[in-house]
Amino acid sequence: MSETKRFVLDKGKIQQKPELEILDRIFCVDNRVNTVKKMAKIKSEGVEEDEYEQAVLRLLLGADAATEIAAMNLPLPAYLEMFEGVTSLATGEDPEEIRDRFQKANKEA
Repeated sequence: MSETKRFVLDKGKIQQKPELEILDRIFCVDNRVNTVKKMAKIKSEGVEEDEYEQAVLRLLLGADAATEIAAMNLPLPAYLEMFEGVTSLATGEDPEEIRDRFQKANKEA
């Protein structure tokens, strides 16, 4: 008699959202499938880099959080690391892979 195999996605795994912490603020990252697909669609539409980053932050963090982060006026290296981190949290990819892809795209542009 063979055993039935089962993989369970319980409520805790489905409702669990990753978080981004900047200084004393914590922002929830929307990592749902449709949100990540929208993020990819924005990139494929060929928008300018700064518009893309703001659109992605609004999508993944919400408009208020994106505005709050923009108002922080982070140093560029910190901003880039934050953006890579948010993207990583949403997609589940390694931040190094995202950084490499971002740098490669900038060299090709």
